[in-house]
Amino acid sequence: HFAAQAARYQAPERLKLKVVELDLEKLPASPAPETAVLKALYDADSNAFSSPEERRARHILINFGADKAAALKSAQAIKAKLDSKADFATLAMELSDDPGSKPTGGDLGWVRKGLMTPKFEESLFSLVKDQVSEPVETEFGWHLIQLQEIKPAVVKAFEDATVQSELLTRYRKRDAEKRFQELSEKIEQLAFENAASIDPVAQAAGSSVETTEWFTRTSGSGLTANAAIIAAAFSPEVLQDNENSKPISLGSNHIAVIRKAEYEPARARTLDEVREPIRIELKSARATAMASADAAAAIKAVQEGASLASIASSHQLQLSELGALRRDAEGAPRALLDAAFKLPRPMPGKISVGQAESAKGEIAVIALSEVKDATPITDDSSFKQQTTQLKEALAGAEFVSFRADLERRLGVDRKSLPAVDAADAPAP
Repeated sequence: HFAAQAARYQAPERLKLKVVELDLEKLPASPAPETAVLKALYDADSNAFSSPEERRARHILINFGADKAAALKSAQAIKAKLDSKADFATLAMELSDDPGSKPTGGDLGWVRKGLMTPKFEESLFSLVKDQVSEPVETEFGWHLIQLQEIKPAVVKAFEDATVQSELLTRYRKRDAEKRFQELSEKIEQLAFENAASIDPVAQAAGSSVETTEWFTRTSGSGLTANAAIIAAAFSPEVLQDNENSKPISLGSNHIAVIRKAEYEPARARTLDEVREPIRIELKSARATAMASADAAAAIKAVQEGASLASIASSHQLQLSELGALRRDAEGAPRALLDAAFKLPRPMPGKISVGQAESAKGEIAVIALSEVKDATPITDDSSFKQQTTQLKEALAGAEFVSFRADLERRLGVDRKSLPAVDAADAPAP
């Protein structure tokens, strides 16, 4: 077997790499800057440390309907009731046309500028606490708005501890990004200028040189499973010319430079290296062949009148009654279902016999005793819709085929008209 199929047991070429990585997340944090630097950051983006004014509101919406003027009169009548001390929430639950806020008495929660339409927002932010607006027109209808509560705008002071922490984090992030960019450019230059050594790259990155495990073009783990690393590792520059690679992107703000450490070309394995895998393969093939022969003999015996139960007993095997199975039956082996639905329909009182083979090489003899045809669900709306769509699709396909046949028989030659410049086009 080994002599006849030696090509199957070739050991592929493989590599070990020297690697230097530069990762922004692993750069040492810069020391805290002077207060003036953080103050400049604060002044440049003070909005980030403030929360705008928010207002809690209720509203009653009256849709325009077919008569906008009549809708306005309805809104004005509700406003009159509110002016007479009627409860806003009660009227909202009774009369509002907004299905979202109606169950909660028109409650809109906390609103800040930029969340509502301009006219609604303008009216809301002009009210004082508990005041109800006049009818406000938006594209949704007429609104009556009640201001319930106000949260004033808050600006956190520069001296606030949370502000100081956030400013320091921002400073360090920007500084790390700047250092990463500068180091990336320096590393690219050093990798090119020192093609025979990766050590200067490691010194510039403040990192150590790591050596990977063996890997091939199709197998690796961790870093050597990365497609960009594999492509660079087996490139002529790295593999044949023994040069450093260019910086390879491993994600956002993460790069690596690689260099060949060790290389083994493809070679023929010896029999001793593959003896056990071959032994297992041959035993498995022999067992599958024996199982197939036993299955074929069992099928023949059943076709000649023997019962499955007697055959199972003689081979000390288990006979399972699976009952009625659908194509999408859960729990039943896929191979068994596929084989069962390929068997010929049995004659009344007879069975159809066949076999199924699993991915593990296991063989099952199966007997089909009855087939129950599917029953279409003709009263289901989705079924009717799909039937209509299918009919339309078939009709369309038939028309396209009919037209194509006519064109072929009449010798129709389709050609596109030349483009006409707008200036040269005739007047309509």
